[in-house]
This record gives sequence, C-alpha cells and structure tokens, in this order.
Amino acid sequence: MLYSNIRGIIELEDGGVGICKIFNSRIAELMALMKEEKLTENEAHVLAIKESMCETDKRFRMCDVNDIDIDPLYRKAYDYSHTGKPCKLNIAKAREVHMTRIRKARDKKLPKLDIDYQRAMESKNEKKMEELAKVKQALRDLPDTFSLSRARTLDALKALIPDELKDVW
Repeated sequence: MLYSNIRGIIELEDGGVGICKIFNSRIAELMALMKEEKLTENEAHVLAIKESMCETDKRFRMCDVNDIDIDPLYRKAYDYSHTGKPCKLNIAKAREVHMTRIRKARDKKLPKLDIDYQRAMESKNEKKMEELAKVKQALRDLPDTFSLSRARTLDALKALIPDELKDVW
C-alpha cells in the first residue's frame, strides 16, 4: 500500500467512525526505519496511524483509501468493522442522522415564519395568522409524520426531503 493511500479507521465514542491520514512529515522517517529493518511495513503503518489518531487505545484498522466509501454528512451512520469493508452503513442510524438534518432544516425555517406571524398579528390579518399557524404546526410535526422507513439505501434516504423544507435544504 502506498502511504498516500493509507487511512486509519477509528471507532468513535459517539458510535460513528473517524478517518485518519498519516502525517506527511512522518512518511520519510518511517520509510527510513523500514530500510534499516527496524520496522516492518505493517509496523510502520500501525505506528503512523496511531500517531495520526493521537488516541491509541481506540479500536482501529488500516485500509486503502479506495476501500472507504463514506458520506461525511452521515459519518455517524456507519459501523466500524474489523473484517471486510472497514465501515458498513447502518441504515437505521442513517435514518436517525437524516431526521436530525430534517429537524435542523425545519429549525431554520421556523423563525422566519414567526416573524411573518407577528406581522400578521400586527395587521390583524386573522386568515394569514391561521394559515401560518397551520404551516408552523406541520413543520413541528414533521419528525412524527414524515416517514423515512421506505429508504433501504443511503441514496434513497438522501432523496427523501419534505416538500416544506426543499427551499432551505
């Protein structure tokens, strides 16, 4: 494996995975130690990855960068694996991450609606107030009413965006 292609996969406390790259400043030094036969190639890789991670007591493994297929927005949705692919998508966790993204988008939209509601109150526009109250309640209910269960892949999940939030997504 080329050093430039090696990554360390670490299991994080929050259940997600982290990806570490070897510090470029250490590559020449590690290669010299390998030439002097003080370290095997595998030992050099392990040392470099552990140094890059800073915390050596975590579970980790090395892999080629081409073996990693992780969407950074869904980092917490992957399970660490010692065998096979280093990171496996957990669709249940991915749904939780996606719903959190939906909540954040909703939370961006609600303050503007609050201002619109206050303006409708000031102008005593009952119809507009009622309309805005329904929209705000529908947004608050999204986590309970918008189902992500039909998504079986990350791409299918990412395509599920409530119509009410497409303008802030």
